[in-house]
Amino acid sequence: MINLTSRAGSSLILSFVVTVAIGGLVFLHLRNRPALASGDPCPAFRLHTVDGRWLTRDDLAGKDAALLFLHPSCRVCRSTLSRLCTANKPKARVILVSLADDSLTEAYAKSVCSLGTWTCGEDGAAWRLFGIRAIPTLVVLRPDGRVEHVSVGSNVSSDFFKYIGGHDEITRTASRGRMP
Repeated sequence: MINLTSRAGSSLILSFVVTVAIGGLVFLHLRNRPALASGDPCPAFRLHTVDGRWLTRDDLAGKDAALLFLHPSCRVCRSTLSRLCTANKPKARVILVSLADDSLTEAYAKSVCSLGTWTCGEDGAAWRLFGIRAIPTLVVLRPDGRVEHVSVGSNVSSDFFKYIGGHDEITRTASRGRMP
């Protein structure tokens, strides 16, 4: 039996509390971290495009590519996409991976810019393969099939222009020394 009023007992309780707290912080960090990290190989995937074709990892071999995971009803995704549509000649193939069903994705794809290839992943398989836990998420792939960068949430727009190229209005205006 441990005497909790002794100095040793108090130290034991303190050690336990600190261990649990640190474990909780590590869990929260890992839970919010994308499953893929820079340098990881791209998982094998197969996505159905809105025009009826199939797109696989092998179709992107030897090319820079960006996969943007989103949902048409997500306000942040829509805002991010409207900003990305200002891209002027992105230097990578852009794949938009929607979690919505085919008809919603197709209708949404027709109503916005033609930034890239729209795919439907309503079963969530590709999302699980890439470890997507929040949207929007941007996964940038190198020509060798490895992950270059992963970005989640509000950083997606700026990271898209940093890694994929093109310029948006904020970038152009800031380069002239003015903010919009």
